[in-house]
Amino acid sequence: MSFPTEPSFVIHAKGWDENLLQHPLMKFLWEHEQAFDAKKFDECVARGFYAADVGYIRPNGTFLKGKDALQGLIQDFSLFKDYFRK
Repeated sequence: MSFPTEPSFVIHAKGWDENLLQHPLMKFLWEHEQAFDAKKFDECVARGFYAADVGYIRPNGTFLKGKDALQGLIQDFSLFKDYFRK
């Protein structure tokens, strides 16, 4: 049995170029990266990058939900503060 197919293209991109950002998902991911790396976590929530009932599993296996999940995410990623853009 065959399945209908649609042509696809593999793009090797370095960084976020204008062509890549034409795709809505790539633009969404780029905007999230910009807000997250700038530590604008409230903006991440306000712009809909995270749902109100977001869940996060910490490295130790603890499951957090909602605002606790965002706080846990921020705490865990703060370990990489040298990575974040200023």
